[in-house]
Amino acid sequence: MRDILTVGINGSFEAAHKLNVETPYNKKCTESLHGHHFKYTIYLQGKIKADTGMVIDFGEVKELIIKELEFLYDHKNLNNIFFNPTAEILILSIVNRVENLIDFNNLDITLTKVELSETENNKVIWERS
Repeated sequence: MRDILTVGINGSFEAAHKLNVETPYNKKCTESLHGHHFKYTIYLQGKIKADTGMVIDFGEVKELIIKELEFLYDHKNLNNIFFNPTAEILILSIVNRVENLIDFNNLDITLTKVELSETENNKVIWERS
């Protein structure tokens, strides 16, 4: 169907963490609390609405979803939220929260993918299977 599209909306937040589970490769991340500029993209799929010509208004996504994610994570110590705040744990929390917000706000869209970058070189991706 041509009228089903996926839109991507970017967001970011600043947060600190210290990993609590050491591996042979992550000693630097377990030694002390440190911060990251996390960047993410959420991908939402739905039908183009005849009355607006949009899958969803980007402003609506920013108001109902992006602001909530900023509230939850921006300038927070992630260790106060998660025992071992890895990017993998964080993205699963983001996915859960976005899906709950979609349901709560009765949005006619489906979350299909989330990308989360902890640094410019390191990214974790969740995709609906």
